[in-house]
Amino acid sequence: MSEVEAWAEKNGFRICLTAAQDGRGVPEILPFLMEISSDILARREVGSEKSLKSCTATPEQIQSVYRIIYGEDDWERLGVPQGSNGALVSKAYRRLATQIHPDKCPINGSGEAFKLLTASKDALLLALPPKDKNFLRTAT
Repeated sequence: MSEVEAWAEKNGFRICLTAAQDGRGVPEILPFLMEISSDILARREVGSEKSLKSCTATPEQIQSVYRIIYGEDDWERLGVPQGSNGALVSKAYRRLATQIHPDKCPINGSGEAFKLLTASKDALLLALPPKDKNFLRTAT
């Protein structure tokens, strides 16, 4: 245990170590930062019509927005294996779109993530072989 970790434990603070050079620890710290910012927003809005629940994001929403914005390719953004069929791409899109839609997700950047998600879905569906495209036409 490092000196910093010992001090944090002794004084009752939470600690999360990150590496700026290669990004290690960044996904682990995002839920922690969102929790803190949600608490701050809730304290500011005491007495307002917004409830505490409307200010908080779920860890799944945070991870999804992060993965979509920082994903390297369309497959990674949708969270499906490369070469997946149209049905799997559509199913993943619907699940993520419901989760990160800007009207339902209070995270800054959810609008950008939603646009990237839609563009990724469109690009993958356009690149499908004709057999999968026929399946999509009959399934929708």
